[in-house]
Amino acid sequence: MSGFRTGQFNREKISPFLRRFCPKQAVTSILEIHASDMVEGGKKLVMLDVDNTLLVWRSEDIPESTLKWIESMRAAGMQLCILSNTRNPGRLDRLAKAMGIPYYLGKFKPSTEMYERALKEFGVTAEQAIMIGDQVFTDILGANRTGIDAIWVKQMAPVDFIGTKVSRLGERMLRRKLYRAIMEEPVDGEDADLPVGGTAAFAMLSNPTVRQFIKFCIIGGTSMVVDLGIFYLLMFVMPMGDALMSERLGAWLVEQSNFFVGLATRENVFDPKLACVPFFKPISAGVAILNSFLWNRRWTFRIRGREHRSVQLRKFFAVALIGLILNTVITTGLGNVIPGHPKRSLFAGQLIATVVVAFWNFFGQKLWTFRGAKTH
Repeated sequence: MSGFRTGQFNREKISPFLRRFCPKQAVTSILEIHASDMVEGGKKLVMLDVDNTLLVWRSEDIPESTLKWIESMRAAGMQLCILSNTRNPGRLDRLAKAMGIPYYLGKFKPSTEMYERALKEFGVTAEQAIMIGDQVFTDILGANRTGIDAIWVKQMAPVDFIGTKVSRLGERMLRRKLYRAIMEEPVDGEDADLPVGGTAAFAMLSNPTVRQFIKFCIIGGTSMVVDLGIFYLLMFVMPMGDALMSERLGAWLVEQSNFFVGLATRENVFDPKLACVPFFKPISAGVAILNSFLWNRRWTFRIRGREHRSVQLRKFFAVALIGLILNTVITTGLGNVIPGHPKRSLFAGQLIATVVVAFWNFFGQKLWTFRGAKTH
């Protein structure tokens, strides 16, 4: 993670919304976390992430420095445990036994479930525990939701699970805002604060990638209008004889299968138009994606000619489809774990998902779909 900054954080310097993602401290390695500081801070339990915190993702080669660090914590009287979102429990079991540390699996972080189980089983309060991990949206957010201090560690290597790569994009978005709470001045580098006001805006607009991203978002907005417009026309405007096309097609579909009867029934109210949604939505979404492809190809990335256009179109659809899946997964997942009223939680999850997927779509199209294409 380039541009990673270390130091202590003062959460009062940022908004309440951002505080839930803000660690107590950021370090480049667990080796910078000393047992004496834990003791002085009244900590008794150290909760640990595994991948890219203690060792590289997918590896089972535990660094000697990590083992020595674990022993230094034990020597100071610290209790340790692992909280993991792993999809490979067999590997985790082997690693935990090699390090001599108990582990917890359960509802994925940032859910508070694993944190609360560990507090209860080790007999400590949230104030007596600390979480150490490399991911803001899982390790840090989960700890903050449980009232536990968290230390953010720079990831050990740039290799990650695909879902983690997506969350890293979100971290990059939050990082600059979180760094406003850091109590040490930045040393140098890309994360030094930009000038404020119009100067900052002009400085950002001078970056070609920023300009491309703005164009990409504009086209995304117009494509959303295309999607909604075509869907509305198909569902509520297009006639067929003396009725709507959706009513006639929906009635025919209902006659063919009970599956469509279920689709056409909402809260005990039957409306045959609803049976057409699985047919009309792909049409409207497909036209919107095609619109997005043509305009992004020509305006955002300035590609001319027909060379490789069909291949680029297939790649564009693939990236967009993955983005749709990610949007659904992130919205559903965060909507279930973000505290507050369900509607507000779902809205917050949708907002975060929209931003994350916007970056996924943009960089997916830029670095894969149109990579190496001749521009003009």
